[in-house]
Amino acid sequence: MYLLENLTWREAKEAFTKCKTVILPIGSVEQHGPHLPLGTDYFTAQFFSEALAKADYDAILAPVLPIGFADYHSDFPGTLSLKFETLVAAITDICEKFISYGAKHILFFNCHGGNAAPLSRVCYDLRLRGIVAAVYMWFETIGNINDKWKLIGHGDAGETSIVMAHKPGLCDPAKAARPVERNFSGLLKIEEMNLLNFKEIMPVHMSMRVKDVGDSGAMLEPSLYPGADKGQWMEDATPEAGFEMRGAIVKLVVEFLPEFEKIEFDKI
Repeated sequence: MYLLENLTWREAKEAFTKCKTVILPIGSVEQHGPHLPLGTDYFTAQFFSEALAKADYDAILAPVLPIGFADYHSDFPGTLSLKFETLVAAITDICEKFISYGAKHILFFNCHGGNAAPLSRVCYDLRLRGIVAAVYMWFETIGNINDKWKLIGHGDAGETSIVMAHKPGLCDPAKAARPVERNFSGLLKIEEMNLLNFKEIMPVHMSMRVKDVGDSGAMLEPSLYPGADKGQWMEDATPEAGFEMRGAIVKLVVEFLPEFEKIEFDKI
């Protein structure tokens, strides 16, 4: 893997002639409950990037973008966010450079759910130009690799394990607060962020902020892995789990890249 920021311009020119894919890791600076640092998603992107950089594959790994779209977290002090449109514009500008150097495939390694919609918009625009772009989010995969890694929400044991592995001095699991599910009434329940359910038969999608779901900033997200044990929160958090998860994800991504590069699009 070619680590872009470590290359000279001549080395970068050669790398873009050898590689079909550029990987752009993206994080966020936002609250993660009372026990995790604001940089959790940024640190997670760094953590995975460190391992991707050592992978034996000809792809270009770009620097981590630390700030994304997280305004809905900003009722908790310290959260940073670009506007939706600003993030779309910034990612587009970066991709313009990749494309000008010869890139045809771009993989966004996204470590924050709030970035998914802006990144999808960029992918759509790139598709019109015949560029193959995709968004990958590690937390949608990890529980499918091993049941013990099924994540159950924002700030849970999985995210905590990664911070314990990468930035051990910045995490205190003892301060973690198990999320309390908030309901608006006996018949109208919050299933998860942005999803209400009336009488348990009528799903209603709406826009909410994290503070609407709970006071601690941590959240349960049942749709992520419906079979996960919602009774667990911090019990399985260990740095060893963080390193194991990283190894499994990086292996899978490297296996995916050759198949990703087989995809070709015409310009629209």
